[in-house]
Amino acid sequence: MNAIAQSHSEDMAKRRCSFGHSGFNERQLDVQKIIQPFSAMAENVAYGATSGKDVVEMWKNSPGHRENMLGDYKYMGIGIARDDHGTIYFTAIFVR
Repeated sequence: MNAIAQSHSEDMAKRRCSFGHSGFNERQLDVQKIIQPFSAMAENVAYGATSGKDVVEMWKNSPGHRENMLGDYKYMGIGIARDDHGTIYFTAIFVR
């Protein structure tokens, strides 16, 4: 799952996709091949934070992102990538 999240962060950083959740359904299918039984998946993305601590604080202050972090999930995958300007893109995947 880390590799799946990492790939999405790299795609956003390299502008292969727009910032956001584009491709979520494909990532979910990839996760379903790994995690069995699978019942649900959520995803947080962000950019602009300068550290993992900062991005978690951003997500904690956003109701939807906070709900994902505190949800009834068993597994988590994390990916980060930096673009050519130094901006860091974060992806967190939550699965049960």
